[in-house]
Amino acid sequence: MKFTILIMYICIIFFLENKYEIVNRFENKENTRFKKIINYMCLIAIILFLLVHLLLPKLNVHGIKNTYIESILSFPIFLRYYIHIRVREINRNKQQQIKKEPIQLNFCYFCGSELNGSNICPSCGKVLE
Repeated sequence: MKFTILIMYICIIFFLENKYEIVNRFENKENTRFKKIINYMCLIAIILFLLVHLLLPKLNVHGIKNTYIESILSFPIFLRYYIHIRVREINRNKQQQIKKEPIQLNFCYFCGSELNGSNICPSCGKVLE
């Protein structure tokens, strides 16, 4: 049963990612409201998860299984974890692109004059690497 719910959550998260681009919204610096909603949802889910583990066995409630409640409460945690992994991956890719970009000189480092697209300085005639 837990495996089926886990697969369902993965499908829902990928649907939300494709339709609403939740990772881009979360990563966007201007959209702090969405970040707060996701973080508070995760925090409330963790608190309720702990309360269920502490209080439900003492209440002896029949008909409610812990696994169903746990699986419902775990969705915001899965969503936040997925967003965290994707944002880390995006940041890592950005850092790798910054490292791989070659440095292009637009000026001669001997005389300081501006280059015209070639590696030869138009004023001093030296070849730049």
